[in-house]
Amino acid sequence: MKNNTNTIEEEARKISSAEFRRRVEEGKLVSLDYGKAGVAVHDGKQTTLKNASEAFDFVKENYKGWALVGENSHFGVPRTNKSLAQPWKSEYLLKLYNELEEKDIVFRFAPQQSTPTTLAYSNFDPIKDKGEVNDSIALHKYVTDHRKFCLKKPPACFEEDSVRKEGYSMKDAMNTSLNASKTNAYGARDPELVEKHLDRLSRNSLDPTINTLKKILGSIKKNTFIDLTARWIYDNIDEIESKLSETSRSAFMKYSAKGSLVGFKMPQVYAVVNSLMGKPDIDENNQLYINDQLRMREYQNELPYWNFAKKHLFCYTPHHQKGGVAASNLKYHGQRHWVASKAKEQGAVFKTVEISAKGRKTTKFKPKFKILQEGNGELFSSLRGDYVKSVQELFNIVRKMLVSEKI
Repeated sequence: MKNNTNTIEEEARKISSAEFRRRVEEGKLVSLDYGKAGVAVHDGKQTTLKNASEAFDFVKENYKGWALVGENSHFGVPRTNKSLAQPWKSEYLLKLYNELEEKDIVFRFAPQQSTPTTLAYSNFDPIKDKGEVNDSIALHKYVTDHRKFCLKKPPACFEEDSVRKEGYSMKDAMNTSLNASKTNAYGARDPELVEKHLDRLSRNSLDPTINTLKKILGSIKKNTFIDLTARWIYDNIDEIESKLSETSRSAFMKYSAKGSLVGFKMPQVYAVVNSLMGKPDIDENNQLYINDQLRMREYQNELPYWNFAKKHLFCYTPHHQKGGVAASNLKYHGQRHWVASKAKEQGAVFKTVEISAKGRKTTKFKPKFKILQEGNGELFSSLRGDYVKSVQELFNIVRKMLVSEKI
């Protein structure tokens, strides 16, 4: 059993998350799931199937004073013309949330991508056993046993607030910068960088067309791309490295056998730095380049702090969708590999390498539900948390350096 329930505060609700947890521990938890057969209502002892039009009347009549949980995609998102996964429209849902509180029922939403994990935890097969009845049973057990499971409060409205809109706008600008920089090998086509940091550029480049000294020198004769953000990173990487903890160094830096810094993981470092500086721009020759302008919050007129960046720029929240290029660089291309590497040091296998008949290597990462089934769920969560802390550490170091430069 873990610590306090972690909830995302969308809007204030009268009944607290602590009260939700207290009811769970008293055995007063009802879990819901929606599917082809209707809404499955599970209270820990029995499961009742109801159609969508009568399910919540049943809950209100029978579970006053209880905690209620369901998947966000079904119960926290209104129906639109594009999706039938949500049976209820926004007007109904907003009215429902208020009615449930009036009946002293605390409603919370589970992340929609968590179903395979909850099924595996209850020893169901996440593929063969998936269905509204099993899903509701598995969700009930998982919420009961995991106090830190991140649950979301029902919103007071479904309109996007100004902070979220600002996050979307900043993330879109980051996507443009990151895609442009990635296409040009994160600075490997910038003449000034090639002159000053050729050796490190060759060690950092993951692009097979421009990953050696010879290829880089040949490339800039045909095509150049100015990347002022990449210049800042290369000019300051030694200072950044000196301030990182040992764990964070292992996440972002590359060392020789003797322990000297020979390179760093540029896609991940660039993603973090770009949340604080660097926007796509057009120079006097009408050419696209990445400038070194600071990425200021619109209304605060200051650089974003970690909490904003974590939620809106890197999308490190269970309820996010469409994380963007920075999130992909960090989670998909960085975090997965680092977590698997650290797990291997402790005797756990989170990824395998398969070799085809033609000799081609394919890396396969185990899905989280299989890691859970093998008994390594806590190790996985702990290592993933360590990586996020490393991202935070790097972010805060860079932010402090940029603020000092500005003064």
